[in-house]
Amino acid sequence: MPFLIQGDNFMKGFECGQMWTKMEAGFNFKDYIFHAENDAQVRMMLKRFGYSFVIKNEHAEWSYLTAEINN
Repeated sequence: MPFLIQGDNFMKGFECGQMWTKMEAGFNFKDYIFHAENDAQVRMMLKRFGYSFVIKNEHAEWSYLTAEINN
């Protein structure tokens, strides 16, 4: 899977790595906060792991994720 954020974004890549690990384990997310700049990447990851999800972009910098894995 390509990483969509380009440049010096170690922190945002690390955040996606943490979320990937949770998704591999089938973690259910409830109002999980993440950088809004990672929105497209997170959506790709959620689809990859078969989650149904809602992402709320209530702030310029942050998004909130609620998701559960489809059985």
